[in-house]
Amino acid sequence: MLDQYAGGGVGVAPAELEDPSIYYPDSDGEPVAESDYQFYPLTDTVRALRQHLADRPDVYVAGNMLVYYRMNDVTARLAPDVFVGFGVPDHPRRSYFVWREGKAPDFVLEIASESTVNHDLGDKRDRYAAMGVREYWRFDPTGEALDAPLECDVLEDGEYRAVELARDDDGTVWGHSPLLGLDIYAPAGEGRLRLYDPVKGEWLRNLPESEAALAATQADLAATEADLAATEAERDMERQARLAAEAERESESAARAAAEARRESERQARLAAETQSESERRARLAAEAERDAAQERIRRLEERLRGEQNP
Repeated sequence: MLDQYAGGGVGVAPAELEDPSIYYPDSDGEPVAESDYQFYPLTDTVRALRQHLADRPDVYVAGNMLVYYRMNDVTARLAPDVFVGFGVPDHPRRSYFVWREGKAPDFVLEIASESTVNHDLGDKRDRYAAMGVREYWRFDPTGEALDAPLECDVLEDGEYRAVELARDDDGTVWGHSPLLGLDIYAPAGEGRLRLYDPVKGEWLRNLPESEAALAATQADLAATEADLAATEAERDMERQARLAAEAERESESAARAAAEARRESERQARLAAETQSESERRARLAAEAERDAAQERIRRLEERLRGEQNP
């Protein structure tokens, strides 16, 4: 068993006991994964969990990172393929120090291979239990290392108890992780892990699936924007056509108004001319009547004079 400086369920050493002169390497010199069989399940699972837990600032997800579990001892370390810590801040780290974080990771997943399986099932398993890792999962992508493609242990009273996982008719093995709130699947013959959210009723996407979904979303967005642009252009053309028709109608109305004004002006001019002609006629008639009256007065005067001359 690990000593009191291991962290997790067996206590965390006071920070003042840490020797500041000790350098903790952030790499053990080992490759990230032995082959594609280990690399893709590792990276896909880390990516899917980070995306799933992105809104949790108190949850940290990492993969193939050194976890130091004993203060002042650079040899007391493990590098889980995938691990999740609850109740620790989500920020970039070079390594995970149990005594600094205040706790060990809660969930660990190892991608087994023939060269690592003995370590995964032996010393590493014991150390994870002593650290306080509550769920320890193992996945065998090739089917050559473990008895089953997927195995799970849960921590009870400081020791691991194997959990019986479900096996579907097609050979798919799966189980539920209470810590993650997810179902973990090892589909038969696929050599990969799938994570299912039973609350939302959907599968978590790995990196290629996320990129494909993003590309599809971007394509849909581009198509929608193109449709909106085409619709807006069509609306603009209709608006321009309406404006042109309105302008034409207004022009025709103005032309009709101008023609009406012209006709009214001509009518007024004719009326003025007729009025002037009538005035002139009446003036002539008045002059003629005055002339006739004057001539009648003259005629009467001449007759009176002739009467006076010839009594």
